[in-house]
Amino acid sequence: MRMRHPPFGLKVWSTNCLYEQPIRNLWQEEVMQFLEIYVLPGTGEKTALFWRRLHQELHIPMIVHVPHYSHGLCLACRDREGSNRLLMEESLRFADHVEADMVIVHPGVNGDIMETARQIRLFWDERLLLENKPRYGNGENLLCNGALPEEIALVMEETGVRFCLDIGHAITAANGFGLSPWEMLTAFFALRPSLLHLTDGHWNGVLDEHLHFGEGDFPIEEIVARLFSAGLSHLPVTNEAYKKSEESLDDFREDMGYLSRLFERLGRDKTTMA
Repeated sequence: MRMRHPPFGLKVWSTNCLYEQPIRNLWQEEVMQFLEIYVLPGTGEKTALFWRRLHQELHIPMIVHVPHYSHGLCLACRDREGSNRLLMEESLRFADHVEADMVIVHPGVNGDIMETARQIRLFWDERLLLENKPRYGNGENLLCNGALPEEIALVMEETGVRFCLDIGHAITAANGFGLSPWEMLTAFFALRPSLLHLTDGHWNGVLDEHLHFGEGDFPIEEIVARLFSAGLSHLPVTNEAYKKSEESLDDFREDMGYLSRLFERLGRDKTTMA
């Protein structure tokens, strides 16, 4: 049966091997169409064979997420170039194992966006996507690079890297700068992302939350409607919401049920209006 929504993906960590059976179930039931795997530092080599086997048995596409600032990677900091290289190389080797064609990286914290561009050129891989960030990190005195569309655009122009749009990050960044979330999203839409991250959150919040749909007050229906208007409704969507269980993925199933119904209804409405 042809899907009436874009590909939906589940975000997991490289160590989340206990999710194997729920992942198999969700894949076979067509609840999800890809996996996004965050490579926890030091676990890439140990877990790559597990995820490679799952990829080969199910033929499930996989996307890789490089560790971010809380796990040591900061592309905006020149003095971390050596440790950044090790983390990038581990994630890229993991991506090779699972045949990923997208590898997501964050721009860094408390540094220089031009240094981010320099290090992306240094560690260049055509699979790289740069993800936008909130203004404030989840920690004391943390200011994120890549919170503004012009910063992402600069690195894209300097390096040729592709773009992963995190919609919640864009909303919280707008609030952090005292700007309109809708205007911020419109500016990010214009950068023509290759992948979307979409979860719930608080419309007036400034911190990243990754809530399940219905736990926050993001106007999800209006956001998806604007994706249709911007010609981005076909893009793959990763759900990064926190997990309520270490063994079950019923919360993800509920989120994707809601989102699939929403995409299908808005898609029908757009077809009818056309």
